[in-house]
Amino acid sequence: LTDNVHCVTVYNFEALRNIIHCQLPVLLSRNNNIRLVIIDAITAILQDAFKDFRKRATEIFSLGAKLKEISDKFNTAIICINQVASDVFSKEGVYDALDFSDKECWNYAQYYKQMMLLGDGNRVPALGLSWSSVINTRISLSRPLRTLKETICTMAKDPRVITVIMAPHTPKRAGQFYIDNDG
Repeated sequence: LTDNVHCVTVYNFEALRNIIHCQLPVLLSRNNNIRLVIIDAITAILQDAFKDFRKRATEIFSLGAKLKEISDKFNTAIICINQVASDVFSKEGVYDALDFSDKECWNYAQYYKQMMLLGDGNRVPALGLSWSSVINTRISLSRPLRTLKETICTMAKDPRVITVIMAPHTPKRAGQFYIDNDG
């Protein structure tokens, strides 16, 4: 199985951009049986490279457009793993502490929460609203918190939850799956 897995490690944005704009299209054109590309930890590279939110948003839109173009051209699914961050607006009392006398500010906060389409109450995609405008589908993978007793009692079964949060082809739904010794 691993004979058909290609891994490239990238440490900075320039290398990531080079791979997406140059190397990936060449790889896919030479290997027409590749149907899945996974880009892991895209968040860390983008956050390290751009402290300016506007510049980061511009690059996110550019990368997203290129990835969509590649996906369409080569009929290949592209998955980008995005980290999650705590949603400060979900904490009790945060709205009370902020001055939302400006109706536009309040509407933006509500819009932001709605656009994030939270999978579970207090986590949002770390790349924020810019990234949510680029993607087609959002899927959340999670493992429910358990007590030590629950962990010991269910050692053979380690339940995970997959949730379709946003997709153009299916309604929001969730399902449970297990990872055991056999995979």
